[in-house]
Amino acid sequence: TSVGDTLSEISETVGGIRVIRAYGDVRAARRRLHDRIDTQYRAQVRARFFFAIMFPVSDVFSGLALAAVVGVGVWWGPGWGLQAGTLVAIMFLTNLIVQPVAELGEVLDQTQTALAGWRKVLRLMDEPVEVAEPSAEAAVTLPPGALDVRVEAVEFAYEPGHPVLHGIDLELPAGIHAAIVGETGSGKSTMAKLLTRLADPTAGRVLLGGVDLREVSRSSRAAAIRLVPQDGFLFDTTVAENVRMGRPDATDDELSDAFGSLGLQWWVDTLPDGLATPVRERGDALSVG
Repeated sequence: TSVGDTLSEISETVGGIRVIRAYGDVRAARRRLHDRIDTQYRAQVRARFFFAIMFPVSDVFSGLALAAVVGVGVWWGPGWGLQAGTLVAIMFLTNLIVQPVAELGEVLDQTQTALAGWRKVLRLMDEPVEVAEPSAEAAVTLPPGALDVRVEAVEFAYEPGHPVLHGIDLELPAGIHAAIVGETGSGKSTMAKLLTRLADPTAGRVLLGGVDLREVSRSSRAAAIRLVPQDGFLFDTTVAENVRMGRPDATDDELSDAFGSLGLQWWVDTLPDGLATPVRERGDALSVG
């Protein structure tokens, strides 16, 4: 949507302001942001034009209705035996009828906005789940320790008719170190998604310890597979809570042992509050190094 695109552009510009300033592309970034905001502005003007006309018109008709009641009452009232108190009561009742009609336009505006948002929610809810988890009764729990990996006749396509991987077979014995290398766009990241079940193959299957990943429970899969992305992401919480994303039940001693095994305990000791130090959004409070 126009609003979503504008907010995304603002967030991206603010988040990448250091890179923008470092590379001197401030004018281009400002131009992109201005164009996006201008597009949003014009969309809002079009959307509000009808209601900007309707509200004053409804107010005018409300005033005319009251004026008509007063005119009729003053002009013909005495001949009908209409008293001043009765005329005031009629004016009051007329206002009670006209005012809701005048407010109907605003209600209609709010209703249309709500319906538009609700349609977006329904559309999102109707999106198919890319990875369907097995039921609790059918889910398989993997045994502890190293497991072999087998990829059998795997095919994958992000869009129908445009395969990224085709006829891939791979066998990795348990306990070995292996690297998948290739040119940019050859499918390395896609293969990593399949091995970690961030996506399911279009055809074929991926087996871990002889079990199809689609049959493995989420908790067992998370315990057996570790993903280290090339662009690490840190949540706006403490160092300890970020590390516990992988093991929520880990104690502080276990976290210290983990940092020590990586040779990073010295770094933890330099933090103001140790493991309880907030890292801020995307780790902004930490040194990039």
